[in-house]
Amino acid sequence: MADQVRTLQGRGIARKMLLRCVLVMVSGAVAGAFFLLIVLNSSAAPKLVSRLLGDYLQNGVRITAVQTEGGALTLTGLELLNPPDASPGTLCRVDSLTITPNWSDLLMGKRSLRLLSLGGIRIDLHKNSTGVWNFSHLQRVLTAKKPSGKELLISRFIVKGGSLLVNGQGPQGLSLQLDNLTTKGSRTARMELTFEDGVQNRYTLGGQTRTGKEPALDLTLSAPSLSLDRLAGMLKLKNSPRFGSSCASLSMTAALHGGHLQVKGGLGFSHVPLMLGAQKNRPLAGRLEFAAGYDSGADRARLESLTLTLNDLAAIHAAAVVDRLRTERTFRVDLDVKQVDLAALLFLLPAAEQGKTALGGTLGSGGIHLAGDSGGLTGADGTVLLQNAWLKRDGRPLFTGVDSTLSLSRVASGFQMRGKLSRRPSTDNSLLETLDATLLATLSNQLKLVKLQVPALTATAMGIAIAGRLEFKPKTSRPFSAALRMSADSVAKLRSLTEMHDLKLEGGPCTVSVEAVGRGPRDFNASAVVRLASLQGMRGQRRFGMKNGLMDARISRSSGVFSATGATRLSGLNLDGRAGDARFSYRFADDTVLLSDGSLLFDGASVSFARLVARLPAKVSIDGPVRYPLSAHISGAVIQRGDAVVNGLSATLRGNLFSDSRDRWLEGIADLSTDKVAWQGKVVGSPRVHIAVSRSGGRGDLGGTLLGGTLNGAISFKPFAPREAGMFQVGIKGGRIAQMGELLHRRGTASLSDGVLDGTCKGSYSAADGFNGRFEAAGTGISAIGSGSKTLFSGAGLKLDGTLSRKKLVLEKLLFIIGTGVGFTIRGEMANPLVAQREGRFTFMLPETSLNGVIDPFVNMLPRMIQEANVEGSLASEGTLVLRNGRQLLEGVLRFKSILLDVPSQKLKVAEINGRFPFSLDLSGTASAQIRETASFTRENYPQLLGRFRKASGAGQVISIAGVTFGTLNLGEVKLVVNAEDGITKISSLRSSLYEGTLLGTGYIAFNQGLSYRADLLINGLSLNLFCASIPKIKDYISGRVDGVVSLDGAGKGMSGLTGFTELWAREGGGEKMLVSKVFLQKLSGKNLSGFFFRNDRPFDQAEISADLEDGFLTFETLDISHTNLFGVRDLSVAIAPSQNRIALDHLLDSIKQATTRGKAATGEKVTDEPAAEPEFKWQE
Repeated sequence: MADQVRTLQGRGIARKMLLRCVLVMVSGAVAGAFFLLIVLNSSAAPKLVSRLLGDYLQNGVRITAVQTEGGALTLTGLELLNPPDASPGTLCRVDSLTITPNWSDLLMGKRSLRLLSLGGIRIDLHKNSTGVWNFSHLQRVLTAKKPSGKELLISRFIVKGGSLLVNGQGPQGLSLQLDNLTTKGSRTARMELTFEDGVQNRYTLGGQTRTGKEPALDLTLSAPSLSLDRLAGMLKLKNSPRFGSSCASLSMTAALHGGHLQVKGGLGFSHVPLMLGAQKNRPLAGRLEFAAGYDSGADRARLESLTLTLNDLAAIHAAAVVDRLRTERTFRVDLDVKQVDLAALLFLLPAAEQGKTALGGTLGSGGIHLAGDSGGLTGADGTVLLQNAWLKRDGRPLFTGVDSTLSLSRVASGFQMRGKLSRRPSTDNSLLETLDATLLATLSNQLKLVKLQVPALTATAMGIAIAGRLEFKPKTSRPFSAALRMSADSVAKLRSLTEMHDLKLEGGPCTVSVEAVGRGPRDFNASAVVRLASLQGMRGQRRFGMKNGLMDARISRSSGVFSATGATRLSGLNLDGRAGDARFSYRFADDTVLLSDGSLLFDGASVSFARLVARLPAKVSIDGPVRYPLSAHISGAVIQRGDAVVNGLSATLRGNLFSDSRDRWLEGIADLSTDKVAWQGKVVGSPRVHIAVSRSGGRGDLGGTLLGGTLNGAISFKPFAPREAGMFQVGIKGGRIAQMGELLHRRGTASLSDGVLDGTCKGSYSAADGFNGRFEAAGTGISAIGSGSKTLFSGAGLKLDGTLSRKKLVLEKLLFIIGTGVGFTIRGEMANPLVAQREGRFTFMLPETSLNGVIDPFVNMLPRMIQEANVEGSLASEGTLVLRNGRQLLEGVLRFKSILLDVPSQKLKVAEINGRFPFSLDLSGTASAQIRETASFTRENYPQLLGRFRKASGAGQVISIAGVTFGTLNLGEVKLVVNAEDGITKISSLRSSLYEGTLLGTGYIAFNQGLSYRADLLINGLSLNLFCASIPKIKDYISGRVDGVVSLDGAGKGMSGLTGFTELWAREGGGEKMLVSKVFLQKLSGKNLSGFFFRNDRPFDQAEISADLEDGFLTFETLDISHTNLFGVRDLSVAIAPSQNRIALDHLLDSIKQATTRGKAATGEKVTDEPAAEPEFKWQE
């Protein structure tokens, strides 16, 4: 009992002691809390708390204010400064930090916070110049501290308006709420997190998480709308495309339980641009879905599925397993590409091309399997299949039936992908006819490409055989290499390509060989050779051809700089029947083209040059209008066509082509000069021109020499307004007419030898109206010389004035002055002077002038007969030259007044010529004279012809000649009736007397490839007695009357062009009997005749002569004098051998002059001794 009492008493004491302790502790806690509240609410609290936190974190801390309210502690303006080794600034700043403890749990000894709230937190992480992060110091301090063994419970953790910046970028607007967060994982925490990235893409993360030794989580991440363009800009991705309006959505779940992590999610995207070249892209849309897991216990990761779909046309599936992820990382990967219909790829083409192009076939795989570990791939196999691919454009198949199978396999050095590309046999008309190519790719153990080859490529396209090889070695300095040869036995096989350009080709073989090596399109070297032979073609109505063509080129590009050198040789060129050849060497570098040692022969013309340099215009646009610099220079050029040669031609162009929204114009200068311009080896001049161009237009100045004188002038034009007229003025001062004469086509030996020419031409030219200008020229002191430098005329003058345009030439005045008072004037107009169908009318006039005044200035160039003649009287002329329908009709009249011509040396005298002589000549040679048939002009028709000629005076101009004497021949008064029309000058009637007989005739003069003429004459009643009496040595030889016909045709000058015939016969009449003297018969026979029959003159009853004239030679066919007596017996016969007696006509005329001389000797006059003409007749009897 006592023990129980003592026990109860002990317990009571203990309770009292415990209660007293509790009261003391509570009182102490209350006092401490009260004291803490007093301290925290004092003005020294911020510094005190800052120092305590700074000492704990071993880092600078600043606090603006400390406040307690309602059991909560609030720190305002909390700043955690950067460590000393970082740049000055703030590592972390919190606008408001609120801590609300759970006081009941704290009193029970538990670490528990009812609320931890961070408002306006900003964390700024960055590296210093040595690469050390500014949070590294804080990380070391906290890691070194011993963790507390007690669990911390935060009932609610809130972050509002937070941001986390890493090197200036990171999420903004961060908002986080965690409920029941524990450090030992005794409770599951619910989490909701929302934030925006640096480009305002918004994300939401929510779910449950538990920390501790066995952490677990179930989280969901979503971003319903992501701007890929802003995201790429924030991440500063290199070479990323411009995403524009591209958008995406992201959803993902992650679960971790019992060491097993499972992740599932999907990423959808749309309007993602696929770049297909500059400024060209096609939008892609698709979705990436994945499911993966990791077993931390087995250290195995699995990619259960990964599926990528693009535009609903392609799907790529993948699955993989990685064992011992933390150590060996042994893996297996299976890839499969869903079979793709190639027609679905048409969307990649431009919209305009999609309607013209059709595509078909399938692309897929037979499965690709990869295996390996951390050291690389240990195995790989699989196939890629292309089946029945085809392509059409505008309905024309480019290729069909193309197949390929690529197989992946393991080899000793790594992996190899091998396959073939081929075309199925087909009879369609596709561009690609055959294809056989071997593909070989060598890969490393890491599936990196070592070498890609096409060791053998053969194909046929449009009949063109293609063969070669291709190779790519990425690890070499020049990884790409290629060698191709294309050949066709006839270029006609290219017809399907050329006909769309209205070009038809025919001909022989064509080959193109190319070899190239380099790093890519911006760095390579290549050589190429193109050969053509027997090329023929047509474009429109124009035919062209080439016998042989060769072009070789050496091409390189380095650092984007392109250059090419080579040579071109073209032989047997032909354009519409005009032949030529061409060759030149070329070089292209730095946007400059250099042609050297060039020559071109074409259609009789040749052009050669030593050097031609031109810079390709490159667009320059800074401020203002767009500018294209222009620069070109040619030197050492020679141009020759026929007899014309331009030597030492050089030209330079320097300037700019400008353009803006309203206009385009040129600014710059150009110079052109020549060393020498020659014609037929004779110097014409050395012209030069300087041109300056500005926005207002161009102006040029002409200079140099021309025809030994000074060339001057100016031009103005607008380069881009060819329809607007450009002005010009060209002049020559002091031109040497002798030099001009050397250039003119000579006829005979005459040439201009002296004189000075001044002239000007000014006007305008436009593409619409052509040339339109006025010309003036004056020449003085004009002289001409002939053979032996004999002066033909001198001191002549020339004045020229007129206008010329595309439609009309007006010759206001062309005056040629020579001698004293002799002036020849031409005026007129011509329509369409620059085309072959020109028409016009010109008048000319020579006023009445003394005949001596006309002859004297030209006496040295006239025939010797005229030079020795004595002339009197006057001459005048006027007429027209009409050009029409291809004819050149010259018509006019010569007016003779009291003309006297006396040529003693030729025994010719013509007295008193008066009248008007009309003439009409067709200088084009198309006139057709009405020529009488020679068959009708015979002895049988003589009576009819005589009657007609006696009546044929008709209308016309009458020319009267008082008399004509030539040697012993003496014509009485001569009257001519002349008509001129349509290119024919016709003598419709000729009447004169000859030895008591009558001379009648007609004739004409025309121009047909030279001067031509005809004369038909009738002789009636010519007295042989008077004829013989006019020649003393044959006086009384024969008597009787002669009738006959004479017909002459001539062309050109001289007697060599004369043809014709004559037939003469004798009769009795007019008091004369037909008698031949004994002396004449003895002379003819060359014998001394005696006897009864030769005592007196012998009668004859027949006498006739016929002869033909051809090429100036008179051939006697008949010469017969005979008599038949009453008994019918021929007792006299004198005849010649037919066709065996010829005499030159000029010799016959000379004999007539000699007969006159011998006649004077018989009468006692003194004459020079001349040999007598020998008999030339061959007698038959």
